[in-house]
Amino acid sequence: MRKANSSFLQSSLNEKEGLLNEVAVLLEAMEKRRLQLESENKQLREDLTEAATMIQEGDDSRNLLEKTVAEKDEQLSAKKIMHLWNILDDSQHVQIKEPMQKKEALQMVGSPT
Repeated sequence: MRKANSSFLQSSLNEKEGLLNEVAVLLEAMEKRRLQLESENKQLREDLTEAATMIQEGDDSRNLLEKTVAEKDEQLSAKKIMHLWNILDDSQHVQIKEPMQKKEALQMVGSPT
């Protein structure tokens, strides 16, 4: 009877040791995967920060370009108005001294202001 009990206990002990080994292997695999995921998350956070910085720099550049284009458009419009005014002034020998009169005259001939 002691031998049977001893065999049963040894068998039970061997089974539990096998289960503990499987659990240890699973825990090791889970720890390895956790470390991989932490590394990936860190890289993703860095990539996100870099992308956000690039977006902000792009927005800043776009805003500056829009401002520059608007200023150049205003300058070009002013040059066109002056050129058309000179043509109008030369062709009709009109002498208008006030800027508002020039603008009104240009509108009368259909030029953009």
